[in-house]
This record gives sequence, C-alpha cells and structure tokens, in this order.
Amino acid sequence: MKRKIPRSFDWRKHSDMAPVRQQGDCGSCFAIVAGEMLDWWHWRLQREDRNRTSVQELMDCSKAAFPLDIEGCDGGEVEYPLRWASEHRVLHERDDRYDRRDERCPSRNVPYETLHPKRMRHTGVWQEKDLEISLASYLYHFGVVAISFDASDEHFQSLGKGIYKPKHCSNNRVNHAMLLVGY
Repeated sequence: MKRKIPRSFDWRKHSDMAPVRQQGDCGSCFAIVAGEMLDWWHWRLQREDRNRTSVQELMDCSKAAFPLDIEGCDGGEVEYPLRWASEHRVLHERDDRYDRRDERCPSRNVPYETLHPKRMRHTGVWQEKDLEISLASYLYHFGVVAISFDASDEHFQSLGKGIYKPKHCSNNRVNHAMLLVGY
C-alpha cells in the first residue's frame, strides 16, 4: 500500500534548517552536503537546538582517511565524509571553521559532541522514470536527500533558485552535490 504525499513539501518550513553554506572557490560541495545531512539528522533525532557540524573537518579528515577518493577542495563524494563521521566524533563549526582551503585533519584537544549517522541510508541510484516520485516520497517520509548530478552546464552557475533543466546532462558525469530539501 502506497502512502500518500502532499503535492509539495519543504523541510525548511518544517524543521530547524540553517542557512545554506557557500563553498566559495573550494570544490567542497560533498563535505557541505555531508555536514548539512548530519546537522539535519541531529535535529531530527534530538529535536533541540544544534551546533553546526564542521564542514572543514569533514573535508580534511575524510581526505586523510580516503586519499584515493577525496581530493579536498578538488572534490569528492558525499559518502566518504559520512563514512568518516560514522566512526569519529565530529567537531562543531565553531571549533574548526570552514576556511575554503585544504588543511590537516585537526587534533582532538577541543571538546566535541558526536552524531553517528548509523540511521542514514544509502539508497543507491534511482532510474529516471521513477526518480521524481521515489525522491518525493523518500524526502517526505524520511527526510533530506543528498543528490549528485552533472552541473557542467553554463546556466547552472547563474541559477539563483528554481528548477534546473539543462539542455544537455550527462548520465555518467557527476561533478556537484546538493541537499534536496523539498519538492
């Protein structure tokens, strides 16, 4: 039996989502999305004010742990900072601010809290014909979703808001990650 979902839904209106972080000229979208997912799940599980996760630490420490898969400011995949966070305590942003450059994984002499993302799921790749319905249903019932896609189209850089509809989109080239919060 399929559960019904509303025509539109936006977690920003139903949760304590913080303002969007800007990656600047550092290709850290993967770490920003991982940090936003950790922040959101912490809110979802704890229902309390939260301190933002250190994106800088996620980027630097996942690069140190997975050097063949993460290139710091030169990019990476959302999965690796989440893997790293599942085995380590993550600093608050106030303890390791985002500097938009590659740094060393910080030492552990700063007090920190933890959120182990054990309840997050990797759902794999959806086929295009089922994508919109599957994503909308998952997002509504479970929460925010990390997505990766081909953002090489010149119009993406100037998109302020709205629906991104590129003329040409690669099925196998993924170069940007974002957090899907609504439909």
